Amino acid sequence: MIHSHRLTKGVAAACACAIVCVAAESAAQSVRVQRLSEGPIIRPDLHASIGVNIQGPSLIKVPDWVEDPLGAYYLYFADHKGRYIRLAYADDLEGPWQIHPPGSLQIADSQFLTEPPEISDEEVERMTAARRRNGAAALSHDVRTEATTPHIASPDVHVDEANQRIVMYFHGLDGVSRQVSRVATSGDGITFSARPERLGRTYMRVFQHDGYTYAMSMPGQFYRSRDPLGGFEEGPRLFNSSMRHSALLRRGNTLLVFWTQVGDVPEHIKLTIETLCRQVRVP
Repeated sequence: MIHSHRLTKGVAAACACAIVCVAAESAAQSVRVQRLSEGPIIRPDLHASIGVNIQGPSLIKVPDWVEDPLGAYYLYFADHKGRYIRLAYADDLEGPWQIHPPGSLQIADSQFLTEPPEISDEEVERMTAARRRNGAAALSHDVRTEATTPHIASPDVHVDEANQRIVMYFHGLDGVSRQVSRVATSGDGITFSARPERLGRTYMRVFQHDGYTYAMSMPGQFYRSRDPLGGFEEGPRLFNSSMRHSALLRRGNTLLVFWTQVGDVPEHIKLTIETLCRQVRVP
């Protein structure tokens, strides 16, 4: 399914400005997908340490300035209730992929909770009743587990060549039934240092455009900042409330948003094409 939108700057500017929109390239309207292998490259039987809940993959080509890399490519992923970000590596995109058992970012170094917050039985009952009233999707575990399990997940990893650092956006538990995103940086792609600032909602995916760092979180909430590590301003929300996981691909002034929808059976990937707009100062 393909949708088309125009994405303007929904965050108020501090100075007078004009909005200049550039039409999406026609080539972006045609997307070709080719499967490279017959099965998943990461499977539960690859290594006992990774578990069976494999989610949120993010792939980078390891930059030349990383000394003694494990392989040419690093693939970060998570167990959604896991306590560290998993790491796989390979010299070829099609594999074979190997697991680095210690992983990368650990929950103890993430600035997120490491122990379950307290919650009363009455609060659990209230939350359970609210989920029923709202028709929320079924959970694979109970509401208490969902609301209080410390974890870090959904890594979105980028290579910052200018500063010779690897930047990871990720989310975790910040309170009872409260999850937010933070950012961590690394010089080698394995050991990360997390920053305390809360950046925005969960499942944050980031891209650069026109001097800004933009982010989109679930469910389609946009942010932007001049600093990729903080100070994100909240902008428009362009998707429905059931929009779930996403991946972003920017091509010039066109943003391709690949996403899934809660409740779709079978679950499938949708594509929305956004036209990015450039903000110009008016003297």
